[in-house]
Amino acid sequence: CYVTWLGRLEEVKRPLFLLNSLEGFKSGKDIKIIINIVGNGSFQSKVKEKTSILNDYFKKLNIDIEVRYLGFYSRKEVFHLIASTDIYVCSSSSEAFCTTALEFLINPYCRLLLPDIKSLKNIYACDRTIFFNRNDKKQFFDNLNLLIDRYIVEKNPNLDKNYPKKFEELSLEKCAQNYLDLYLSKINK
Repeated sequence: CYVTWLGRLEEVKRPLFLLNSLEGFKSGKDIKIIINIVGNGSFQSKVKEKTSILNDYFKKLNIDIEVRYLGFYSRKEVFHLIASTDIYVCSSSSEAFCTTALEFLINPYCRLLLPDIKSLKNIYACDRTIFFNRNDKKQFFDNLNLLIDRYIVEKNPNLDKNYPKKFEELSLEKCAQNYLDLYLSKINK
């Protein structure tokens, strides 16, 4: 299960909120969980340090979770990241539109975990999104756990033989068209 946080590594985006919440894992799941942190900014050294601490913590508890700091990604690399992400998380304390969330909705199998900011709730309220109280680390962690559990159920081939395969390739043209379709559907509500 691939979980992705993508954004500027700045205080308002709160990458450490996500990383600190991961200490809530006390045991593993039935799958490997990879948490990708993508971006750069003034919190870069803090994110790298926390990533290392978390990976040591998970190894010590024998939990199959890996936290990866991937650094800055180009637009082309972001499309591949979107295509492989199962859960996108945003931990910002403030957002106007969060176009990153819209980009992740291009992947029809990606779930979103977003803060309960009014503008985001107005735009992204759908069956693929869970909102959390942006001041409640436990609720964030519980909702992330819920999305991971849903992923496990949905991906279990014994439960649903007709579950569609995840698309493997996302072209720039397909991404742009899906982005435009989603954007138009949101402004035409």
